Amino acid sequence: MAKVEQDKLDVVIFIQNFMIEGTIYTLTRERLSDFLNVPRQFIPVTGADIYLLPEKRLVDKVKFLDINKNYISAIFPKEERGDLTSESQG
Repeated sequence: MAKVEQDKLDVVIFIQNFMIEGTIYTLTRERLSDFLNVPRQFIPVTGADIYLLPEKRLVDKVKFLDINKNYISAIFPKEERGDLTSESQG
């Protein structure tokens, strides 16, 4: 069986009253939107930090989490997250 090349992508996921920061693995050079459009119900996330919203209080850290796509309200690469601290000071 041939090994499938994958890229590591750190993401932020909003689901109900939680924000999750973790890592997903996509096919090499696969866009996040293409990864999400594959016909599977759950997204595997590794190294997940789970925060309760709105206070963004860390409630758990898990090595593996399977997230049902039906409950995701937003997902984006962590590198695209803005720095609110510098924006609010300027």
